[in-house]
Order: sequence, then structure tokens, then C-alpha cells
Amino acid sequence: MLLGVGLISFGKTTNQFRRASSTFIVSIMGATMTFAIALLWSQIQGHESYTRMLDWAAAGDFHLSMGYTIDHLTALMLVIVTTVAFW
Repeated sequence: MLLGVGLISFGKTTNQFRRASSTFIVSIMGATMTFAIALLWSQIQGHESYTRMLDWAAAGDFHLSMGYTIDHLTALMLVIVTTVAFW
């Protein structure tokens, strides 16, 4: 995100660091893919699903919650998405 904002705001300066920034982005995506594979492996080994819920908005009796769940399917989709992004 920072590199994208830098390209929009300071195009010529950021463009000079194109090779370094692309190496940085690919490295970060590789690390993300590694973490996703580790998460999938832990789900395959039998760890229980993780659910995180929090109140996003509340007004009087109205409560709007949001959250995420990490289970087998979510971990598999994380691996697929990060692998495609890494390629």
C-alpha cells in the first residue's frame, strides 16, 4: 500500500527504486505464503478452528458484529490466494 501511494504521489522518485520495491513486495508475498501454508498444516494436524468476533457498531439495542473464522476451508483458500499472488 505504501508503494502504491508513493507511486501515485511521488512517481519519479519511487520509480527510481523499482527493482528494490519489487524485490520487497515479492519477498513479503513469499513470507505470507509461508505463513498460510503453516496455518493450513496446523489445521490438517487437528488444531481446532479459531473464531474472533467483535462489536463493530452499537447504538442502543442495535449491535453489529464482525469477525473471522480460521478453519480447514479458510486455511486452504489462504494458501491458494497467496500462492497465486506470489506467482
